[in-house]
Amino acid sequence: MPDMTARKIITSAYRKGAIKTLDQQKLEDGLEDLHNLLASWSIDSLIVPYLTDETFTMTIGKADYTIGASGDFNTVRPTRIVDAYVRIDSYDYPIDTYMEENVYNNIASKSQSNRPSALFYDRQYPLGKIKFDYAPSLAYELHLFSEKPFSEPALDDSFSIPTEYNSAMIYNLAVMLASDCDNKLLPQVFVFAEQYLDAIKHKNGSTKTGITTVDNALLFRG
Repeated sequence: MPDMTARKIITSAYRKGAIKTLDQQKLEDGLEDLHNLLASWSIDSLIVPYLTDETFTMTIGKADYTIGASGDFNTVRPTRIVDAYVRIDSYDYPIDTYMEENVYNNIASKSQSNRPSALFYDRQYPLGKIKFDYAPSLAYELHLFSEKPFSEPALDDSFSIPTEYNSAMIYNLAVMLASDCDNKLLPQVFVFAEQYLDAIKHKNGSTKTGITTVDNALLFRG
């Protein structure tokens, strides 16, 4: 099945409320609500379909970087950084991406030179900020794995999203549009909206749920 256009999704969503004729205002309202729906989905890790793998070159002695359009790392601003490592020759050295802000703030010397081993991602807008525990001693090859927001399609543009998301988009958008139109939906529309979205979360959760590790001191004596 080819990618759907925003117009097709909006038209299908209105049809769930028995609205079959759309003027330009309804299409524009539907596009705005579709963008808002996708933006809200972007912050839920169980809805984001995949991680984006990107490679950047670090600057010697620079521990803080902006990320986003025209940032130090010029790319789409991530909603969440999930994993990272630096590659030296053919060896990869992991970076802890779950350092909390208070831990970062307690680092006494933030300009100390070494190979970075942890980062704190400050999700500022429009540019996020990535803060490493060490200023890199070399121009390391940095690999970032992150969740990115869904794209905001124009009305007649097809946009890249897995086809299994189509029904969830249509039915959940129908619920949003009905409140604007003061239109009553059949109960099945609400049921399908929840079921299709739950199915996506269940599918993504089965692949994103990792194994929790703990320190050996909690498991063994001595």
